[in-house]
Amino acid sequence: MTSGLVRLTLPERILAEIGTTTTVRVRLTELGGVDRKLLVRALGNLGGPLPATEIDIAAGASLRTEVSVSIPHGMPPGEHQYLFEVLDRDNGRVLESLDATVDIPRPRSVSMSVQPQSIRKRMRGKVRIVIRNHD
Repeated sequence: MTSGLVRLTLPERILAEIGTTTTVRVRLTELGGVDRKLLVRALGNLGGPLPATEIDIAAGASLRTEVSVSIPHGMPPGEHQYLFEVLDRDNGRVLESLDATVDIPRPRSVSMSVQPQSIRKRMRGKVRIVIRNHD
């Protein structure tokens, strides 16, 4: 969807790791000839809503900004679609929206620790841990 008032440019593919927050660099270009107060947000996060980035852009200007995308623990590896939207802060109207693919690679290893230490002492140093890959 595009209004012709603002252009949003972002990478088509975003590489992210499980349990981290990734910064996505986007470019905004104001095409309507008016100073604007904008919000840039990412939709599609399984961990809940992400904070929007507030931008003030001058008429005809182009600028780069960063939008945070967090990948919660438990999100399955693979490709996930996120929707990036640019909204007018004054009236809430969506001025531009684009899809991007967030690619989450399969983890190479798993690490864990047993807390608190008293559990291991109570179990005489023997703790049974079962890990299953459900692919």
